[in-house]
Amino acid sequence: MGGACGGFIHCLTKRLKSYTFYDYKHLHPYHVVCWFIVSFLGGFLLYATVRVLSRFEAIVPLEAKSKFEQKGYLIFLLACVVLAVRMLAWPWFYLMLQSFVSEVPGAMCMFGVTQILPSTVTFLQIIKPISFFMMGGWLLCYYVDKSTPTAPLARKNLIFLLIVCSVLLSDSIADIYYVSV
Repeated sequence: MGGACGGFIHCLTKRLKSYTFYDYKHLHPYHVVCWFIVSFLGGFLLYATVRVLSRFEAIVPLEAKSKFEQKGYLIFLLACVVLAVRMLAWPWFYLMLQSFVSEVPGAMCMFGVTQILPSTVTFLQIIKPISFFMMGGWLLCYYVDKSTPTAPLARKNLIFLLIVCSVLLSDSIADIYYVSV
């Protein structure tokens, strides 16, 4: 009985190894997360920021103030979540490059992987720290604005968030381009 079970498991393992469940070129987890962040969260955040910024009034009537605060709160909460996830993208990028070492013919280390598209990797290595510190700056400005009772920096935070979203969008598009090529 033990031999039959062992033979079955050996046969099953051999068969499973012959199938390709995971194709790095098309279904890398980094690729999936970037697509999700770019297409859904990042796109919605950019749209919502532009929409609120276009309807922003310096003096808000007391009746409309709670409605504006609710929309603003949801946008800022979504921004905090997206930025927290995107802050992990900088170290995760290097982990992704390390995971490609076995997939790229002739690459013996991360440097070999970076030689596939050197200009794109250089762009990504420059924009990742810039976007990281821009996100940190926005979170700091948001925290300072929330610590005051009247939120005097709300419009400036929205404009800064629009700039941060644009930088993150270009960063994510470059990530997707690099992973998909």
